[in-house]
Amino acid sequence: ILVEPIIGAHQGRGLPDRDRGPLSREGVSIPWQMLHRGMESVAVDFHQEAGRRLVLDLIKKTHVLVSNWPTRMAPWLEYTRLVDHCGPQVIKIQFDGGYDGRVANDYSMQGATGLAHATGEPHGRPLTIPAAFFDIITGLHGLNAFHVGLRRLAETGQGECYRIALEQVAFQTLAELGWYAQAETTG
Repeated sequence: ILVEPIIGAHQGRGLPDRDRGPLSREGVSIPWQMLHRGMESVAVDFHQEAGRRLVLDLIKKTHVLVSNWPTRMAPWLEYTRLVDHCGPQVIKIQFDGGYDGRVANDYSMQGATGLAHATGEPHGRPLTIPAAFFDIITGLHGLNAFHVGLRRLAETGQGECYRIALEQVAFQTLAELGWYAQAETTG
């Protein structure tokens, strides 16, 4: 179930992602339809205790939270607080932009890692890959973390919090591909 904030969502208009354009002829967000096909969603006011309690109760029922909310924006979703409310079996997958919790996105990471320069024309302008390359790989790391969490839960009865930073995945991916070594040795 996708939980979206009512306040402070898309462009400060207070709209959940499902209202973000471009819109179909029926007035429904095309990106939202593509990304959330078959998924239920609820918009909650995170600023109200009742809204936060609803989300915590949902996590308590499912024992799983996948979040990209920075801790500074939702301290009530910190893992220790989740354990206090939901019990020790909760699994949290926390996606961050940077290792220190700062925000980042796929296209900024394509620039930061040099991928945009590697995919552009030689001696030309940088070119980002239209597909969210690092987002996809980061999501796969999250899926692996979830499976590790399920295994740990089955063996010990304890959940865990797994933090995955887009920035670290991006640099690790290109390092593993040998692109940095190639750039260093060939100039």
